[in-house]
Amino acid sequence: MGVIAFYIIIGGLVLGSSFVYTLVYNKKINARLKDIQAEHKKMSVRMMSPLKFTLIVVLTLLFAYCILILAFKISQEKMKGSEKIVLDVESYSDEKIDGSMVSYFDAEKDIPGYTRKVTEKDDFRFVIYENSSHKRDFPEIIAYADYTGSRSASEYEYRYNYMAHAGVYPIASGSERSFAEVNGVWFTIEAQNIKSEVYLSYAIKDEDGILAESRTLAVPVHYDVHDEDE
Repeated sequence: MGVIAFYIIIGGLVLGSSFVYTLVYNKKINARLKDIQAEHKKMSVRMMSPLKFTLIVVLTLLFAYCILILAFKISQEKMKGSEKIVLDVESYSDEKIDGSMVSYFDAEKDIPGYTRKVTEKDDFRFVIYENSSHKRDFPEIIAYADYTGSRSASEYEYRYNYMAHAGVYPIASGSERSFAEVNGVWFTIEAQNIKSEVYLSYAIKDEDGILAESRTLAVPVHYDVHDEDE
């Protein structure tokens, strides 16, 4: 909406200034024509045509727009330099969990320092732990997904994807798709100075290896390093 509003404002300025100039131009020309007819002499000064005036207005506005965009990019670079932006996701299936931080967790229990929330989508369960202390030594989000139905599965598929923007510019993105023979997968989401959504997906394949069912959960991520000082 912001970009559309900007172009509407620019278009309005161009049309409005061109309209006003055309009225002034016609008035001046008519007055000078009367002077010429009365005094039988040429006009001493020629005015720009409305087309030329409109072109100058458009070029001036485009130049001003480029200057604003350049200033915005410079300010963004300075901000990135002073406050690091982080959004990173890792996944751990039950087959690869040994030695990782999540190997000590149980999806049926709370994690100290985190708020636990369970979302069920048909026969799929997503357990989300949100870091209530916002300590940067720990992930902002810890998540667990599994299949709770009775359908036989030959394999489990899990994935995540995200893309965060600052205005129209992408500043963080990532995706991964993996498979496991054991039901259940953990995710950790690291976040700093960013607001975005991470999409977590979990699926099962039937005995013939064909994707049978899948569900996706959008997990909001909003973390500002200044929250620690509040």
